[in-house]
Amino acid sequence: MNGKWKLNLEQSEDGRAKFQEAMRGARASGGRGGGGRPPPGGGEDNRQQQMQETMRMLVDAAMRLNIVVDDSMVTIVAAEGSRIILYPDGLKVEIPVEGAGTVETKAQWKGDKLAVERKMDGGMKITSEYEIKSEGAQLHVKMKFEGGRIPGRVEVLRVYDAESSSESG
Repeated sequence: MNGKWKLNLEQSEDGRAKFQEAMRGARASGGRGGGGRPPPGGGEDNRQQQMQETMRMLVDAAMRLNIVVDDSMVTIVAAEGSRIILYPDGLKVEIPVEGAGTVETKAQWKGDKLAVERKMDGGMKITSEYEIKSEGAQLHVKMKFEGGRIPGRVEVLRVYDAESSSESG
């Protein structure tokens, strides 16, 4: 999993389109989403706007990832500047995230796959699974979004190709 990865747009699913489809389906059936509780604290409109921005960051795929795995942690840095540090020992870590309240994160290795579970204020749960495919040539990131105000479950597959050292300049 160590290395630099470039998003394969042709093989990846469009997260925004998947969410829009789920929301249209919920409206057509008369529902208004998962109906999760609003995040604690006042300013519902501001909190909702911040949550939408956080969701946008999660739904929009990073164009490039640099992943470093060592004995105690996994660091994922997106070309856009975001950085995620995971401790794959299975322990839950609570991280305050601007606009999302507190995010409870748990990561662990399941064989060769890295499984990450995030629970956000408002009841949303995001599970991600990172797995090397195609004899090390691709990284597949499967994401599932459920709960909170999301109708049902939305699944998105992102496919990244390994970058050769001459490409990553």
